[in-house]
Amino acid sequence: MENVCLLSEISPGGTDRFNPLWQAAHWHGLMEQAEVQKIPPGNKKLFRSAMNLIAQRASDRGMTLVVRDWSHVDWIGFPFTQPTMKSAWDTFSSSARAASEELADQEKDLNRGNQRVPPDCAFDKKECLVGNEWWMARCATVRHPVDQFLVSKRMEALGAVWDDGLIWRGMRAFAEHVQAMPWVRYEDFLHCPGTALRKICDVLGFPYDDRWRQRWQSYDKITGAAAKRERGVIAPKPREAVDPEFWKSLRHNDDFFATLELLGYPTPEPLRGRWYAGAAGIGSPSGAIVAPSQRLPATCSKAIQADSASVQPILGESQSARTSRVRSDRPTDWDEAVVQARQAFEESSGDVESTLRLAEALGWIGQVDEAADLLLKRMNASKGVSQHPAAISVRLFSATCDMLDRGERKYESIPIRRRWAQVDPRHQGNLFQLSILLAGVGETDESISYCRQLLRTDARHTGAAANYLLYMNYSDRYSAAEISNEHFRIGMHFTQPSDAVPTRPRMAAERVRVGYLGSDFYTHPVGKIILPILQSHDRQRCEINVYHDGKISDATTHEINESVDYFTNVHGWSGDRLSESVRKDELDVLVDLGGYTGGANRLKLLARRLAPVQASFLGYPHTSAIPAMDYRLTDRFADPPGLTDHLYGEQLVWLEHAHLAWRPYEIAQDISPVLGKQPVLGVFNNVAKISPAAIAAYAQILKRVPQASILFKYGDRFGVSILRDRYRQAFAAHGVPPHRLQFRTRAETLQEHLQTMANVDLALDAFPYQGTMTSLECLCVGTPIISCCGDYYAHRATSAMFIRMGLQELVADDSDEYVEIAVELLHDREGLKGLRAEVWNRFHHGALTNPHGLAGELESTFAGWVR
Repeated sequence: MENVCLLSEISPGGTDRFNPLWQAAHWHGLMEQAEVQKIPPGNKKLFRSAMNLIAQRASDRGMTLVVRDWSHVDWIGFPFTQPTMKSAWDTFSSSARAASEELADQEKDLNRGNQRVPPDCAFDKKECLVGNEWWMARCATVRHPVDQFLVSKRMEALGAVWDDGLIWRGMRAFAEHVQAMPWVRYEDFLHCPGTALRKICDVLGFPYDDRWRQRWQSYDKITGAAAKRERGVIAPKPREAVDPEFWKSLRHNDDFFATLELLGYPTPEPLRGRWYAGAAGIGSPSGAIVAPSQRLPATCSKAIQADSASVQPILGESQSARTSRVRSDRPTDWDEAVVQARQAFEESSGDVESTLRLAEALGWIGQVDEAADLLLKRMNASKGVSQHPAAISVRLFSATCDMLDRGERKYESIPIRRRWAQVDPRHQGNLFQLSILLAGVGETDESISYCRQLLRTDARHTGAAANYLLYMNYSDRYSAAEISNEHFRIGMHFTQPSDAVPTRPRMAAERVRVGYLGSDFYTHPVGKIILPILQSHDRQRCEINVYHDGKISDATTHEINESVDYFTNVHGWSGDRLSESVRKDELDVLVDLGGYTGGANRLKLLARRLAPVQASFLGYPHTSAIPAMDYRLTDRFADPPGLTDHLYGEQLVWLEHAHLAWRPYEIAQDISPVLGKQPVLGVFNNVAKISPAAIAAYAQILKRVPQASILFKYGDRFGVSILRDRYRQAFAAHGVPPHRLQFRTRAETLQEHLQTMANVDLALDAFPYQGTMTSLECLCVGTPIISCCGDYYAHRATSAMFIRMGLQELVADDSDEYVEIAVELLHDREGLKGLRAEVWNRFHHGALTNPHGLAGELESTFAGWVR
């Protein structure tokens, strides 16, 4: 809205995460950066002064101050405070009023004696009055308690301190509290956003501006994931998957049912009707079953209700969908829809149409497993999908895959997606997802075939093109020259006319302005490696700008933010907006950390040139093949001079320090290996990197060391049954029985992860695409790794580490030598212990754990480029 100063997620207890002064300065230009000061969480005096200053500045500019607050944490509490069951804003306003009254009394006393108010008084009466205005006009937004609970429970920050009972008690207290003010349900806003916003504006006292509809998607002055606005429409989203045990836990939860009633939500379908008719006491202290109609409360006079008579068009919504919404005087009750769909399903004996309708309704209330199983049963029925018209078949395929995806069973959809590709070989969405899923279970070559099929349908599908190039690095079927040629061929589609970016005038001793662009500035291999490098930069030599283009932000993101001069979250920004922002920063050097990973969504932008000098580093293991990328940072062991130069479009810069440097985890110092009586081999790489040639080599090692077993671990990926079965079959084909294969099927904590790596006698690197982060983690606990050295960076990453450490004896030239080295080491387990100590010592005291050294060389390199 025009003339509105919005601050987001502001709370007296959350100023370390969301500083209102920073938002006022950066979002609305109400103050200079020099005026932005840290406000310690819980310091109400400083917080009150800051808010009064912001309110005054906003008022001076004719702006209405609106604060999107964090008050729900006062009831739920975690992880920021212990629950108070009372809003911090109420306490804040009370103390502010008291302070204002006290100051007024002081003024009266002083004026009687013709004295002036002393200059060290906490605040001015006018400022207090300004503040008293903006907290008085309040309205609450609420959400269905089931959705609030499920989303909150998935937050990592809450995991260690989660308490179901306390959360539900807090939700009830919050629902009781908001009855004293106007409130709007999130679902009502989605149903009729224009009406809801208009009434919120009336409550808060500023004019409603219908032009928000043309601006909301590009609005970034609000916290939260920008990805939530990418769909192009404001529309309800189905509930995330709900475990049936969750519903059982709510049968006797009075706080839950009270919250439903207070906020005007009906009883969820799984807790009503004949399915739970025998469960006495659902939502009723007396033990009686309460009918759904009894659970629908009368409209609260304070509630802001959506008015269907004034339904406004939603961006991107069809006329038929809009008409359907107008027919209802309230948002769709999907719980009621499930009841009706079940009845229709039974009456029709489960035909295709009734199955699809019931599955859709079940999906909306989060019963995705039931919906998926229902659809799978329909697809596997005796008549089968093949007898249905193609359109019906595609609807079944699409609905089934969607429910499996939502139920975190996406790999079960692979055989269905294969059938879908046969029925509709030009369906781009299915081909794209199928290629990703196949790579996820190590079927790399089949994945590449579907990428090619998609590119034949749409040669400019950037996601498919980027994945195709990335997956080629994984495959053992292609030579280095073939992979490079494909990068240059596909790279033509990413090439754009390059704009002239003039070199800015620089003083002799002026800092070099460096930008790092990527999507992985979080707890991701790239984020974990780049963090210590950014922390080690000499800020007297370089001004560091980070452009985070990823959906995920976490503790690593926060550390990166604290370590650089300027940090900008650019995820969801249009190319033009990002280009304008980066060019306005007048960088000297821009370093790309992404390349073709993640869909290569910024390579076309880099091809237009955003800085006078552009370089690729770390994130992608091959060339970008775009002329505007000037340099590629590597070292002589990862890309031997004279042997790999011709594979890249960029000019190679061979760093003397190393191609990367990392700071090992502190807890690694406390990890000691616990080895069993029989040798254990460990494979910890991304399963897409484990080629058939690598599996054949692993099998040969096991056959020649009959007492050994092999452990596979990659997050929770081996929890996927089809992947475990594929490995068992592959090893059996080489004569290795299944009992010699071990799998870690769940994600481990960092300490568990490192201990698992330490507890194997020998790690086997994947090939041809070698490990990077997994190799560093193995090395930090001293576990030796065997690698098979290839021709360029992607196929030499681990080998380069060992060559630099002077441990060439662990680097093989081919798969036969790879097997020989492993067998020899496993036959000398005592010698392996000594090797482990040598690996640990050389790694922890070498270049690979010296980010200061690498950062210094990078700074000198950057300075040389702009000299």
